[in-house]
Amino acid sequence: MVDAEFGATPWGRAWLRTVERTDGSPRPQLPKARSLARNHKVDLTLSGSPGSPTATATVRDGSSSPTVTLNLSPWTEEEEAAASAVLATHRPDPSGDLPDDLLTQLTEADVSVTPAAPDETATCTCRARKQPCPHILAAIYTLVLQIDERPVTALELRSTAVPWGDGAGTSTAWIPLDAIDAATFFTAPSTP
Repeated sequence: MVDAEFGATPWGRAWLRTVERTDGSPRPQLPKARSLARNHKVDLTLSGSPGSPTATATVRDGSSSPTVTLNLSPWTEEEEAAASAVLATHRPDPSGDLPDDLLTQLTEADVSVTPAAPDETATCTCRARKQPCPHILAAIYTLVLQIDERPVTALELRSTAVPWGDGAGTSTAWIPLDAIDAATFFTAPSTP
């Protein structure tokens, strides 16, 4: 059992590995990036259409609030075809959850749920000389948290076939609070 703050699901861990890589030099900005994400200093917005999603974040870092844009590349035609074959037998539930073994099947079909290096193609409006800056990394950590909460987001960010913004993440178990009548909520239903 994984007890992790970031990457609690295999879907989130796949994205986490894009910033916490074991190849290359150490990244001293990771602790600050984790702190920004952990303390809800990142407002991340996912938008776009299938095949051209965008992730934009405003990071509140002291007195500055730089804007980060994550440039997310969709699957290649080959990856899309292989993913479609695997996904034909799986459908996400209304909450956006996905079975963990689906990630294994996609990996075995040479389909990655992450772009190669999202931190290297991202942009930030801060003045940091070292790239990726902690704001870019914090935006990716925040994306990891969102993918942990709703794994189908990982597919939506890469696929042109997975519907984007169709309400797949809306759980039918939730109802608006104003739809509840507080006066009668705890009363037993009347029997005919």
